[in-house]
Amino acid sequence: MFPLIYYHDITFYKDRMLGVTKRGGILSMEVVKGDESSKIKISKIAPELKVKSSVDRYFAETTDGHLLMVYRYHNNDSYHNSAYEIYKLIIDSNGKLECVPIANLGGESLFLGQRSCGVSVLASNYPGCLPNRIYSGVNCIDGLELDDHHLQVEVFNLEDKSVATSCFPAGCFGSDFPIWLVPTMNL
Repeated sequence: MFPLIYYHDITFYKDRMLGVTKRGGILSMEVVKGDESSKIKISKIAPELKVKSSVDRYFAETTDGHLLMVYRYHNNDSYHNSAYEIYKLIIDSNGKLECVPIANLGGESLFLGQRSCGVSVLASNYPGCLPNRIYSGVNCIDGLELDDHHLQVEVFNLEDKSVATSCFPAGCFGSDFPIWLVPTMNL
């Protein structure tokens, strides 16, 4: 029987299916083939976080193939007090995980959204995109009135830890959650 686990984000990376749980633990899922049947094996490869504030978790793969785990810490009283931590995840052939903190994206920018996979791009390839920034789409609610919610994009600067925000008016999008698309077609 498949265990019921709430995953905040899931990714497929180098022949492994990885999930991050609601509490920040990282799980590896693999199909183990037997003689007559197959089973799904779930292994915890990183413990859950011990934090008091709300935390969002995202996987993102860099343009040079490294897997990142991004933690967005936010205060529930305000949507303008976010802080971010980024870790490069190194998984050896035995499934052992090493988390290496990183403070610089090397000219890349990350795009994150609720219920969507993170995207990493080389900022110099996209006019207006700033390097070493995290662009994060979040819902914000004015005065806790559900009719007044709108999409906010946070831009977190990794160099000075500042946060800038842009809000889109209610009704601007048909979806509450952003979807980041990376154009790859050469014309």
